[in-house]
Amino acid sequence: KYLTNNATETEIDACTVCDIGKFGDAQGRTSCNSCGAGKYSSISGATTPSVCTKCDAGRYSKGEGAAQCTNCTAGKYSDFLGSPTKRLCLNCEAGKFSSPGASNCTECSAGKISKEANSYSCTECAAGKYTTTAGNFF
Repeated sequence: KYLTNNATETEIDACTVCDIGKFGDAQGRTSCNSCGAGKYSSISGATTPSVCTKCDAGRYSKGEGAAQCTNCTAGKYSDFLGSPTKRLCLNCEAGKFSSPGASNCTECSAGKISKEANSYSCTECAAGKYTTTAGNFF
């Protein structure tokens, strides 16, 4: 909690709980600290920076004070833990795909292809064609 309107610590009702994504690590504060970019906290009223958790691989938080992390979009991945920007969400190469929040790309299975980079799915080979190789992009 932090004090508002020059209130004293005994005027506990005047204290405001630190929002999610923030923490107050000392008494008598007039504001809360924010979790840094690449981290988040879903706990309100936190009193220690240890509540700030790094975003999982496949996710990022671009600003300070995040309540949650954002998924990399489908067709992209990130193996970076604690990513502070979506620029670390990289395109899957042709022959691979990913779902939102992926930490890696998955090869298209035999019988399917992905011609373009940044794919969120693979397409079955057309009638009269086949492939026995996984990860095909022809």
